[in-house]
This record gives sequence, structure tokens and C-alpha cells, in this order.
Amino acid sequence: MPRDQCEFRELAANEGRWRFFQNIWIGTFVLLTACCLSTFQLYAQESSDAAVEKYLAGLGLVDLQMRQLNDMIDRSPTKRTERAKRLVNLYVDELVVDTDDEERRAQMHAEIEQLLRKVPGARTALLEVMLCVAQQQKAEANAERWLNDPKDQTSYQAARETLRTVIPDLQKHKRSLEADLKRLDDQIGGLEEGKLLREKEKEWDRKQAVVSRADFFLGFSHYYAGITSTGSSARSSYQKARAVFREFLGLQEDGSLQGRDAESLGLDDRISALALIIFGPKRLPELGRWKLL
Repeated sequence: MPRDQCEFRELAANEGRWRFFQNIWIGTFVLLTACCLSTFQLYAQESSDAAVEKYLAGLGLVDLQMRQLNDMIDRSPTKRTERAKRLVNLYVDELVVDTDDEERRAQMHAEIEQLLRKVPGARTALLEVMLCVAQQQKAEANAERWLNDPKDQTSYQAARETLRTVIPDLQKHKRSLEADLKRLDDQIGGLEEGKLLREKEKEWDRKQAVVSRADFFLGFSHYYAGITSTGSSARSSYQKARAVFREFLGLQEDGSLQGRDAESLGLDDRISALALIIFGPKRLPELGRWKLL
């Protein structure tokens, strides 16, 4: 084969190899650029989302903040559980307010159920207590229907079955939160003024508010367990209800309020005021229909 033809073929082969490696390099560069761009866009989006969430929180626009977090959870696979727990805290805070808007409360519970289906890890003791409260209120409504119509055995059985699970669940989650409060007390005691201290204090306030609700609705759960029971079982439930409300209100053994004032009774909290009205010192020992002996 002529020399110049061999050289031509060798040059063609080298050029083919060069183009092959060049294509690989270009493909790799394009792929890396796309990945970096995607990562940058995701980071930029997350930074923007965080800024919007912080802005909405600062303005106290809770409903919009909830919507923002829901969108972030649906849109991005990162930090889903962390964001879902932040969203859960917002729901808990709103439910603790004990709004009279039944439609809004029902909507929040529907959104919570949907959230837990997407992110099961978002369940917390705080949320579990508020879910128990919703079940207790259903049991209470069924018990009241039965009281107004003793022939309504369906409502009677529904109340008893719900209370049978709600009472131990409330007790379990309340113990868990009380242990958390003790740990937070220790942590707060060792912190100096600053952002971390404020965050821990806010967490403590939230958990203490939910513990109070657990106590309040646990007392009513025992009471309605007594209403829907007979004999020694009813008496035992009444005694438990009385003990829970006495501890909740900080009453002495004889039910007196000696040495107590509005602040120490926590009457700025709606449920504390309600508990005092219903189960106050004159009513706690014996309440006619609401007898707790």
C-alpha cells in the first residue's frame, strides 16, 4: 500500500478516535452542567421557599404559611419529614386555640390526614394528643345523644368503644410530652439569651399547652366513661375524673382555692377557666348530674 495512503488512513483513524473521545467529553460536560444547574435551581428554589415561609410566619399569616409548606412538601423530595413536622406544629397551634369554627377545624383535620398519608414520619406526640381530642369530642357527642335518647344504643356503644381507646392513648402521649418538658427544662436552664433559647422556650410553651389539653380532655373522657357505665365501674371513672380535674386546677384535697389567684390558676387559658366554672371548688365534690364521687 502506498505510503501516503497509509498515512491518510492513520490520520482518519486518529481523527475518529479524537471525535469519539470528544463526544464523550462533551456529553459528560453537558450532563454535569445539567446536574449542577438542576442542583442550583433546586437550591435557589429552596432558598426562595424558606424566605417566603419566614416572611409569612413573621406576618402571622398562618393559613398561607400552611399552604406554602404543603406546596414545598409536594414539590421537593428533600427535607419532607422536617417540613411536615413544621407544618404539624402549625396545625397543633391552631387546634390548641380551640376555635369555634367547626368548618375550619374539620378542614384542618382533613389536611392532617392527607399529610400523614404522604409523610407518615410527621406523627408526633403533640399531634397524637390533638387527634385524641378530636376522638374524645366525637365520643362526648355520642354520649350526649344517648343521654337525650336512651334508646339510641348505636351512639351509646360508639361512645364506649371510642373512650376505651382514647383514655389510654391520651395517658401515653401525655407522659411522653411531660418527659419532653423535663428535658427542655434542663436544656433551657443551661442556655444564654439568644435565638436558641427563644426557640426552646417556644417549644416548651407549645408542649405545655398540649399537655394541659391532654389533662382537660382526659378528665372529660373519664367523666363520660362513668356516664356510660354502671356500678363500681362508673364510680371508679368518676373518681378518676375528679382526681384529674383537681390536679389540673391545682385544688387542694378538700377542693378549696385557698392561697390561689387568677394567675396561678392559669385563667388566661380558656380551658382552665372552663374547668374552674364546671368543676370549681363548690361543684367538684358533688355536681348533681355531674356528680364525681
